Amino acid sequence: MPKIPTQVFDYLVVPLEIDNSDTFTSNSRHYMYARPHDPKEFDPDSPRSLFVVNVPIDSTEVQFRSFFSSQGLGGARVERVTFGYSRPAKKSNNTTDTLASRNKKRKRQNLEDEEKAVEFLQTWDRPIHRSGSSAIIVFVDGPSKEIAWRGIRKSIKDSSALLWPSDMEKKIPLLGSKRTSHSVLLHNLHLYQISLPFSGYLAHHTMRYPSSDTLQSAVDDYMTQYAAMEAARSRALSRARAIPDADGFITVTRGGRVGPARLEEANEAMEKQKEKERASKEGMEAFYRFQVREKNKERAGELVKAFEQDRKRVEEMRKARRGTFKPM
Repeated sequence: MPKIPTQVFDYLVVPLEIDNSDTFTSNSRHYMYARPHDPKEFDPDSPRSLFVVNVPIDSTEVQFRSFFSSQGLGGARVERVTFGYSRPAKKSNNTTDTLASRNKKRKRQNLEDEEKAVEFLQTWDRPIHRSGSSAIIVFVDGPSKEIAWRGIRKSIKDSSALLWPSDMEKKIPLLGSKRTSHSVLLHNLHLYQISLPFSGYLAHHTMRYPSSDTLQSAVDDYMTQYAAMEAARSRALSRARAIPDADGFITVTRGGRVGPARLEEANEAMEKQKEKERASKEGMEAFYRFQVREKNKERAGELVKAFEQDRKRVEEMRKARRGTFKPM
């Protein structure tokens, strides 16, 4: 059997021993990868957090609390656990593909952030994670995180697997065939107006068919938040179309017009644009000194030309009067 490494890059390989005595004759071994949480963006909780990958698919926050409070890890206290899904990105040598994938990732992240703002009704009393899922474990303070980290390093150095807490029937809902023989309480009983404990599969069935009031309330909340997000998105697009950026460019967005413009509106907009251009030209006529001199010369030339025209007109009038005057 090949030797299991104790470290992969900056991750420590944490062996977990999972109790499977109900199904198999021996326990199973699961490997979790842990390192101090060091996000790219600033996070005030990162100094007291650990980032773990490949968590057990049925792991819960209660199990992580029990795991770090026992197992010889110094009684580290966990404040909260945030589960997530991590999938390695495919490498590409094509720059176009790389930029396209980044844009898609950014759009997907924006959609995920918007969807997180809306809480959907749950149909299971206990979630199951995907294989390779990650989690951020936030401890109550920095010393608790250091205690847990030293305990993990010590167990790896001693080549001893840490026992994963699985016998927690009174604290978390059970899985598998035990659902049918164990009574549990839902976390959101007040939503369904249920006061008696019942088995896990019956809980799942009840959660799939909530009452009309509960369903209507959830739909109303979802539509209200969706309308608010759409309004905020429309305001952001309108602001991007109207306000230039730092370089003086206007952002071109999709869906700028609601419908075809009328002829009167188009003519009015054209007149406003011409008036704006005319005002800007008038303001820029005397911007430089040579422009002022040229303008004065043009005005003087126009005055001289008008004077010469008036003088010629007067001479012509005099000649006409002389030809028509006859002395008595």
